[in-house]
Amino acid sequence: MARAAYDRQFHEWETLLREARDHEAELAGIASLRKTLEIALSRAAATRGLRDTLLTTTRDMSRRLREALDAGNKAASGLRRSVKRVRRSPEPV
Repeated sequence: MARAAYDRQFHEWETLLREARDHEAELAGIASLRKTLEIALSRAAATRGLRDTLLTTTRDMSRRLREALDAGNKAASGLRRSVKRVRRSPEPV
């Protein structure tokens, strides 16, 4: 689900909860459903927040990994050239 879809879903649930509270006296036996929806909304919002944080962390870690790999590849390339030069040079007698 895209972020906008989550926002729409959360807004719909919040509106429904508000209406249920406004008409609670006329709607017998809805307290448990209302409470269940409140908990679901709270958990979903918290989970989305955690997911967003993890996505940000994942992007940052991916960037760091690319930087480390770039540095390692440059070092490996230089080391390879040096080793090849030493192997090609005649050994001292």
